[in-house]
Amino acid sequence: MAVPEHIRHTLASLRGELADLDQKLAEFTKLDARRSQVKAVIGNLEALYPRAAQPAPTTATTVRIAPTATMPDAAETVLRGLGRPLHIRSLIEAIQATGFHADRDFETMRTTLVSTLDRKVKAGQTFTKPEPGTYGLLEWRTEGHGAGNGNGQGVMTLDR
Repeated sequence: MAVPEHIRHTLASLRGELADLDQKLAEFTKLDARRSQVKAVIGNLEALYPRAAQPAPTTATTVRIAPTATMPDAAETVLRGLGRPLHIRSLIEAIQATGFHADRDFETMRTTLVSTLDRKVKAGQTFTKPEPGTYGLLEWRTEGHGAGNGNGQGVMTLDR
């Protein structure tokens, strides 16, 4: 008995779909193995540094950034909302958690923001750099936030 053409076509289509699913399953297996490795490293690091186990607060629900805001405006809003200096990675994550430039590539955001904030730090405008890669607000200098002097050196203020 001859196999009808539509059955041959259906079988070929299903075999192609099965091959695609097998490929996706192999990719998933690799991702799952990587996920397990990452979880193990996180567990080890959190065991070594218990304070790191506490997630940084998100600003997604507490801070609103206007869609027309500039990158420095967004950084200022997030820093003010959290009330403490942040490393550039955490700062960008917090900015993007609000939805501001959420679709932008991390490296592009980092390059743009670091360049802009470093210029403002050097000019003594709005921002400070208490540690390498960490930004705070200039107004915090007298509030004990470790505002820094812009070159990675912390500033200590003595009250007499």
